[in-house]
Amino acid sequence: MPKNRAKSQAEPAQARQQFETLLAKLPAARADYAAWEAIAARLRHLAKTKLGPLSEQFCAHTRELILVFEEGHSHPSLNKDERAMIAETICMLADGYLLKHDDSDVAQLYQRHSGRHHAEVRAERHAAMDKMLADAVGGEPHPDLVPETEQVLQKAANAMRAKLVAAIRTLPSEQQPDLLELADVACVNQDVLALMALEIELEHLQQPGAAHLDYEQLQHHIMVLDDYLADLEFDTVGIQFSLIVQLSLPGNGQLTEHIGRQSLHQQQFLMERQMEHIACDVVDLRDIAELKAWLKEKQQYAERQGPVYQ
Repeated sequence: MPKNRAKSQAEPAQARQQFETLLAKLPAARADYAAWEAIAARLRHLAKTKLGPLSEQFCAHTRELILVFEEGHSHPSLNKDERAMIAETICMLADGYLLKHDDSDVAQLYQRHSGRHHAEVRAERHAAMDKMLADAVGGEPHPDLVPETEQVLQKAANAMRAKLVAAIRTLPSEQQPDLLELADVACVNQDVLALMALEIELEHLQQPGAAHLDYEQLQHHIMVLDDYLADLEFDTVGIQFSLIVQLSLPGNGQLTEHIGRQSLHQQQFLMERQMEHIACDVVDLRDIAELKAWLKEKQQYAERQGPVYQ
């Protein structure tokens, strides 16, 4: 058999196998994403109920402490190095506080002692986090859509959903609810790629197998399914990444719900202890002698740590 003919027969066969392999991956990928959506909801609820009230109290004490340090910063008995340490401490405390509260007074203190607007620093961090997420899945962050593009996408999504719903209604009743939900969610999210993948699945349900598809159709279906699976992976990793960042969960290893719950309970314990300490500091450090003693201890600790080499 000539090589060209053998190649022409092998390519469609490989494409059919690749198509069926990708199609078979969809249920597990969707289930993984849905599971992480549910896990995220439970962990966020736990964080809100257990850490939320503590966080508000902690932030209130932190703001008081920032103002105590700001008052001490101008005391005439402090030297240049001591003022520098206080300024550094104000910026550190203000940074964490401003991530949770829009407070112009604290923002001005941060800018005064750091020389930078906190909003700029926060924007740089967000950009870095987006890049970390993109690197984690080997892709790029999704760009924001301009309103005109959103309108076009919504119109296309509505049209595709109407077509898919009509097709889904022809299937056995037990298959319809899950498929209708997929179509509705994709339409609301303006996820045309998800709708295209669902259309391919419906075609497969109505006419199983891939023998009736020509090579060009197979290539198109493979491209759609491959991109959709990549999007699902990106979104699933995105959920995990947002939990790590927003709830301060451990990111060095395989995150699970159990690990997330353990981390939140540990955070609760540590926050309670830290709040006791910071409440004492708010009272004690108003005394300049106590403040100077605290600065001396801080300096001695830094010296024990030694220089940090880049």
